Amino acid sequence: MKNKISLLFAVLSLIGLIACGGGGESSLQDKLAQELKAAGDGKWECYEAVEHEGTLSVKIEVDYVVNLQEGKKALDVVKKLAPQAKGMIDFTNAQTGMVVRKVPIE
Repeated sequence: MKNKISLLFAVLSLIGLIACGGGGESSLQDKLAQELKAAGDGKWECYEAVEHEGTLSVKIEVDYVVNLQEGKKALDVVKKLAPQAKGMIDFTNAQTGMVVRKVPIE
């Protein structure tokens, strides 16, 4: 029984690793997550970057109110990695889930 539980845990861990992008080439979301975390001095957590029908939606989790300069910094990172992108960057409060700043990607 103990071996079955260990095997199940190992399989689920492997599936989770592959699903989170650990199994191959870096996706745009992975690259954005790394670059945004660095740009935000580790305070930003990009939990979603989805491109759908030519529109990019980036969601960043924070625990403070984001000012205009920080919004521009995030926009610069997105434009560096996806220069032709159009869409929106949403900074979301980690505790409440409410959007604290929206930055258009133009």
